Amino acid sequence: MSKHNMKRTKICIYVFLLLLVPLNPLLYTSLPVSAAVVWSDDFDDGNYDGWTIKGLYAPYGEEWTYYPDGEAEIVNNELRFTAQQIFRNATFAVHESSVAYGNWSIDVKVRPIYNSSNHTHITFIDPRPVEDVPKYDATDSGYDLFIYSAPWTIEVPEPWQPADDMAPAFLLRKHGGGGLILGSYSVDEINGTYHIEITRDETGRFKVYINGTLRIEAVNTLWRTSQSFHVNSESGIGYDNVIVRDDVIPTDETTTTSDPSTTPPGEIPGELLVILIVAPVAIVIVLVVFAKRRK
Repeated sequence: MSKHNMKRTKICIYVFLLLLVPLNPLLYTSLPVSAAVVWSDDFDDGNYDGWTIKGLYAPYGEEWTYYPDGEAEIVNNELRFTAQQIFRNATFAVHESSVAYGNWSIDVKVRPIYNSSNHTHITFIDPRPVEDVPKYDATDSGYDLFIYSAPWTIEVPEPWQPADDMAPAFLLRKHGGGGLILGSYSVDEINGTYHIEITRDETGRFKVYINGTLRIEAVNTLWRTSQSFHVNSESGIGYDNVIVRDDVIPTDETTTTSDPSTTPPGEIPGELLVILIVAPVAIVIVLVVFAKRRK
């Protein structure tokens, strides 16, 4: 075989091999996407190490009192606040957290409580350091899921009226820069344990899943950094299984390398269909040319 024919034969073989590459079924196999857990706490060790517990008594029309050491304990492997049950006598559990785009999940045992503000807050993004929480002043910032288990049992101050009218409800809120309810999900009753999962991608899109079902979706890009994660409420609420990750995929969903929105189940992607039609023809041509050259 001449050098020219050998060169053409090699080119044909390379073309043949390149045509085989897209046919590799591994390229069309769903691949799991995982991300590292940045931090978590299930309280199974019987303590709340890593958390800072603070208190705030905030009656309307009176001076607020901050307590540097709040009251909490681990009961049945849950974090619970144990301060005296007084209207707007809240406890805060604050943890360092730098995740501003990712996934936050927590189990919350919540119920309406008589003579309570019925406010349970999960502030999953707060740009302030731990030592600056709680401060409801000009520095107030970040995003929280506000679980409003029942309307107030007293006259509601005007700023709270819109949220109170929605109760019982789950409210996604923005703090600072003018407080704002980004989205809400009202229900007939809030009473029991709820698995909360929140995601936020780099476009600022939030998704809030309650017991595995998407209930709130909103977009906001004001706060882009975080230093703290905190939960707060009056006594009587339980928190468990806190997990903070740096991905945006809910744990009950699967991500694949292909785009499921463009290919209905059971159908072959258009690009693969073209290859399946063209490739056999090209292979036959390569083999014919190769056989002729050998002659």
